[in-house]
Amino acid sequence: MTWAAAAKPPAGGQHDAGPGGDGLFCDEGHAEAAGAGHGGEGPRGASAARPSGPGGGPSGARGLDPIADAQALEPRIIEALRQIYDPEIPVNVYDLGLIYSIEVLPLGRVAVRMTLTSPACPVAGALPAEVEESVRRVPGVADAAVEVVWEPPWTMEMMTEDARLELNLF
Repeated sequence: MTWAAAAKPPAGGQHDAGPGGDGLFCDEGHAEAAGAGHGGEGPRGASAARPSGPGGGPSGARGLDPIADAQALEPRIIEALRQIYDPEIPVNVYDLGLIYSIEVLPLGRVAVRMTLTSPACPVAGALPAEVEESVRRVPGVADAAVEVVWEPPWTMEMMTEDARLELNLF
């Protein structure tokens, strides 16, 4: 499956079209990318599919290890996401479990799949845009796209232990 195929939203779904306008980074020639889970924290995951190296170019061109580059970029992206809070819940979007996957793609592109606590969420238009802009500001990220998905539906079990402690859910 290519990113062009993966980016098609479900009927009535919402996503942010990448540079091609019809999905997340729909340029030709993208390799298949699959996320690896963060065991025990819900469906979040990150993939290391040839991320950018210094200067925004493909890391392989500079002789660097693309997997190591992705592994270095992922914690910075997560830290940026931890600065964004759902206005109705005093927990950041990452620990709340709204971020389902982070894909580091070639040329410093990052694709984020996320959900909202409810399809009727009052920040449905603003929160994904804020996530996208925050990821774009991370050094080493050349571009970012966010896809809002509704499957699996968000539940409180997707929150991290820290989020549950913050909300006194134990």
